[in-house]
Amino acid sequence: MRKSMLFAALLIMLPCYLGASVDWNYITINLGNKGEVHVTERMQISFESSGNESKVLEELTSNQDFRAWASAVPEIGTHVTEPKEPVRLSKGQITTSKESKSLELTLEYDAEPLTPVKKGRYLKYTFPAERLSFYSNETHTVTLPRQTQLWIKVENSENVKILEKVPDPYWDTYIENNMFKVTGWTGGKTFPDFKFVYEAEEPLTESFTIRDFAEKMFLFLLNNPAYTVSLAVLLAIMLVYRKQIFGLLSEGAVSEEEIEIPRD
Repeated sequence: MRKSMLFAALLIMLPCYLGASVDWNYITINLGNKGEVHVTERMQISFESSGNESKVLEELTSNQDFRAWASAVPEIGTHVTEPKEPVRLSKGQITTSKESKSLELTLEYDAEPLTPVKKGRYLKYTFPAERLSFYSNETHTVTLPRQTQLWIKVENSENVKILEKVPDPYWDTYIENNMFKVTGWTGGKTFPDFKFVYEAEEPLTESFTIRDFAEKMFLFLLNNPAYTVSLAVLLAIMLVYRKQIFGLLSEGAVSEEEIEIPRD
């Protein structure tokens, strides 16, 4: 109990002792064919040497809890909204100089998936500005900090097409390891509009479902009253004369014993 209280007190004092700041942050958003959103954030944190930081830094760097880091260093946080737990945190080696100590951190997490607009076998997804923590509700703009780079990846296949990239990216779309189509934006800029739109084609086996068929049939009958009346009359006739219909079908059925094999 005392140890946890001591650690909490050290975390509260951390910004005063260390002057923690983020040197750079590379945010990679991997968008899946079904709207999945997987985020990896790599950042470097610097701590100003003040002669009192050793104990605090030792306690902090031995901790794998993302919440502890986020409460200790306000600049650390998830930058894609609606993140799912857990946020996985991994650390690199501490680099020491006369002026400061620096540490590389990696955050990895899933966020809420995107909702598709479906048209036939095609699913259209939009990653909007509002899903970034850098978005301002007042000005409706996205401001990337100077030390931030933003990357968006989609699968490199014929089934996935990038439809829109707004604004024009700093690093236009290129192929990474023959696996991903990668697009990047650099920081230090304010974008009046931001969105990334792509389209994924469903496999034929996944695109056809009984529910889809029923919905399409309902819409067709709703928009074509003549067919609806004809279908209703046919169903009524089948209901009234069902016994006669079943009788004719049973008379026409031939069992295997009744089939004679032709003889030479």
